[in-house]
Amino acid sequence: MANTILGLFRSSSGEDALADVNALALWVEKLPANDYIGTQEAMVRLLEDMAARQPKVTPNRVRAVLELDRVSTPVQSRLLKQYLQPSLSDAVRQRLWHACDDLARWFAYTYEHLFEGLQEFFLSQKAKGQLPAVAARMFHYRGQQARNGLFRYERWMPGKWKGLHAGYEAARKRELARVPFALKPGGPDAERHTAEQEYVQILLLQRVNTGNLSALQIDLAARWLRAWSPALTLVEPPLEGPGFWLDLGLGDGLLAKKPQSAQGQLLYLDVAPLQKEIGDGMVELSVRMQRVGAPVIKAEAAERLVLLQRLDQLWRPLAKPTERRGVRVQIDRQVHCAAGLVEIAAALHNAVAGRAQFYRHFRQGDPVEIASGRVQPAFSGKDPGLIDFDDANATGWRIRDLSESGCKLVSASKEAAQQKLGSLLGIQEEGDTRWKIGIVRRLKKFSGGQTELGVEIIAQNTVPIEPKPVASRDTGYSVDGIDVSGEGKGFDALYLPPMESPGHPPRRSMIIPALEYAERRRFLLTVDDSACTIEITAPLERTKDWVWSGFEIVASEE
Repeated sequence: MANTILGLFRSSSGEDALADVNALALWVEKLPANDYIGTQEAMVRLLEDMAARQPKVTPNRVRAVLELDRVSTPVQSRLLKQYLQPSLSDAVRQRLWHACDDLARWFAYTYEHLFEGLQEFFLSQKAKGQLPAVAARMFHYRGQQARNGLFRYERWMPGKWKGLHAGYEAARKRELARVPFALKPGGPDAERHTAEQEYVQILLLQRVNTGNLSALQIDLAARWLRAWSPALTLVEPPLEGPGFWLDLGLGDGLLAKKPQSAQGQLLYLDVAPLQKEIGDGMVELSVRMQRVGAPVIKAEAAERLVLLQRLDQLWRPLAKPTERRGVRVQIDRQVHCAAGLVEIAAALHNAVAGRAQFYRHFRQGDPVEIASGRVQPAFSGKDPGLIDFDDANATGWRIRDLSESGCKLVSASKEAAQQKLGSLLGIQEEGDTRWKIGIVRRLKKFSGGQTELGVEIIAQNTVPIEPKPVASRDTGYSVDGIDVSGEGKGFDALYLPPMESPGHPPRRSMIIPALEYAERRRFLLTVDDSACTIEITAPLERTKDWVWSGFEIVASEE
């Protein structure tokens, strides 16, 4: 954890900032103002130091940790808000994710240590009064970790489930699971949560780990659950109804059907109150869409309504599965993949130039001029950033099923792990000279570093093109009365030939860099010595990196 200010917050000999609330207050005064990353790292270091020293658990120490938790709340909120910004670079987003997750992980560990230590003083009235708070915050931070893992589409292993269930079972036996607690004394009832409510939120949030929800959608689902969880309770059988089952001895979460033979205590979660909240939310959003006139507010309400409809299915035990758009054929063969518009364009330029092998060797993140071999790179010798698509150990992209509309790819490569929902992929199967173009619609990450991607195929073939912006002044070169001279340097783009796809009519389209897109903008396009002027239309899909848009030919050479 690299930060130059961390040395200021190390506990020196005789100092213990978490000994009591007064010692913590002196420590907090030294925190850097308006430096959220620095403050987070200092807090993590403080918790790390306490874990290394293993001091005796006392009621004063518990109060100090709870106060540190309260002080950290605005820091955590700010870091999460920054992480959810869509325009961040990958490096900044990674750092913010680790900042959020490190703090949640160390608070969770600290509360678990306090929970175990306080049980030694269980007969003490002070300890008994603090245990519900410690239990509630322990599950709260396990929930924060679960949410952070969902942001990256990580799957929970059975051991993690069993550890979570064991903690809940211990709190339940001590009659601590249903005692409400709020960090802010005298706060509203909405801020008071029990250990069981925090636990139920984790169970339900894991149900949305479908791999096709964005971080913003996952965060919104978590916030909705936080407001709705007080109405949900885990009870013992023989209660029956439209709910989920939970086996505390099983390394898994909520079950849609009652297990034939339970491996531990069996509990039942009635989700009828949750379904009512979702139904009320749908009605409210529908009314808002009808009454408001502002397009931005209406669009936001529409997005939330779609998300609620998806959550309604995920939080129903026996919901009807979504039908696939095409029949999937199970296969298993190696494929070559190029990630992103630049890399796809590089692969295509080299294929067109006849360098059939070279296009598989380029440096991740290079400009297309270097990646395609048109400009020699500045480095010499073996480049540590080289990606070799012929090396199965380096990439290992494999296609596992295929349909008319999409495919499933799996890989243990670093490049696969870096993909996001909405990422653009070029896919070339062995023995095929064509490159398919797809968009990542689903992500799942498994133990061992393997990533599974669900990809929608939007083109079975693609052609590299270099549109040039049409001159905005009269140059004297016109076709059909339209000035079609190129102004400035062309840029790399992809032409997608019309393709029959379920739910979409055949259409002529292209993918261009996001910075080059503006609706009705015109470009000069030369293909096989024939020039034409095209005008791009409304976007079919857009991200911060690229835009997929239709286009029209408005003039062509005779």
